[in-house]
Amino acid sequence: MAGTFEQRSDLYSLGCVLYEMVTGRRPFTGTSWHLINQHLKEQPAPLRTLRPDVPVELERLVSRLLAKDPAQRPDSAGVWDALKKISDRHFGATPPRRGSDLAHDIYVSQAEATDGAIIPLRITFHRTCPACATRTDEKAARACTTCKGEGRIIHEQHTHKVRIPAGIRQGQKLRIRELGGPGEHGGAPGDMYATVHVDD
Repeated sequence: MAGTFEQRSDLYSLGCVLYEMVTGRRPFTGTSWHLINQHLKEQPAPLRTLRPDVPVELERLVSRLLAKDPAQRPDSAGVWDALKKISDRHFGATPPRRGSDLAHDIYVSQAEATDGAIIPLRITFHRTCPACATRTDEKAARACTTCKGEGRIIHEQHTHKVRIPAGIRQGQKLRIRELGGPGEHGGAPGDMYATVHVDD
């Protein structure tokens, strides 16, 4: 990041724009001093920790664009070629599809139900394998080393912190936005509808 501005500085800016377009948030936040320090020394959260449905290739491209060393960033021609390949492979003419809504059970203590709490919620997603989902050659798909031909990654687990409001009752349902199934082709995640169970 230090030194003169040149073509690869524009590529870093493109990485920031792509990051915000995909995740809905800027790669870094804070005061002006914090922003400068983060842009110089820190890496933002990987795209797929915020949007699990994002193609692996796009995550890698954005990560390279945001490299602190300009020499590690791709050249302009490589960027546009990579974006076209990602678009053709993962999006093409297929419209974005929102993820499915999921149901989940949450168990809390009587004290947590009375006073409210923030609890960890571990979720297992079943999503289409990003490595072979668009392959038309069945033999090649069966040879996929990512999902071993199953077409789905069975164990992709994430832990999220969920706020339990004070005074919640047994059997009450909570809607947790965008914690449902991952979207496809750039679509938004679905929601989760959690049923709260209060321990006696």
